[in-house]
Amino acid sequence: MGGAVFNLGGTLSLSNSSFANNEAHGGIGANGGSDGAAFGSAIFNLQGTVAIQDSTIAFNIATASNAGGALYNLGYLRNDDGGTWPMPSLVDIRNSILSNSSGTGPAIDLVANAPALVSGGAPNIATATVTLDGTDIVVTRNASGNGLITGTPITLDPQLGPLQDNGGPTETLALSVGSVAIDNGSTTATTDQRGYPRPEGAAPGIGAYESDYIVDLIFSYGFEEVRSNFPLQESDPALR
Repeated sequence: MGGAVFNLGGTLSLSNSSFANNEAHGGIGANGGSDGAAFGSAIFNLQGTVAIQDSTIAFNIATASNAGGALYNLGYLRNDDGGTWPMPSLVDIRNSILSNSSGTGPAIDLVANAPALVSGGAPNIATATVTLDGTDIVVTRNASGNGLITGTPITLDPQLGPLQDNGGPTETLALSVGSVAIDNGSTTATTDQRGYPRPEGAAPGIGAYESDYIVDLIFSYGFEEVRSNFPLQESDPALR
């Protein structure tokens, strides 16, 4: 569980970050027992608080159905745990992308799960809530048991490129031309993950990558402004 991050009762804050190509695999059950869970191939949150802003979580793999390929938020606590306070599992997502999850079962990017009963049939006193601020892209989501997901995200394919060097100190997932994430976000951040300024268009983009910036290209007939989604290389024909 938690191919990149397992947050157990802690406080986690993420901004201008990309999570890609992480995997969560459940263990094999012994003596005919059930296999272990494979939840949250990028992030698994249990009785903790997670804040995600201006980030992209995509192309992660969880080998279980309804497994939360990008994020799995679980509330799970017995009501007879000897004075244990019922800590909620809380996630807040702002101006971020959760998409392109895969696995052996249905690919669900975001899951909030608070089952009615826990081990031994005891009532579950924990809660699991995810809040979306309205400028997010979450292609697939599911609230199970008493889990709750509030907000209505964009569910269209964000058309992400692969994790690669797109300029800046870290690899990113660039937005392809025509992506619904371009100029469709809302954030107070002034730079993206690469340190490039945002916004560059009419509004900031959604996720960790600010696209649609303008560069001046020198052609044989003069200058022309071109909107580019990927950093131009010296080998590009337009720069020759």
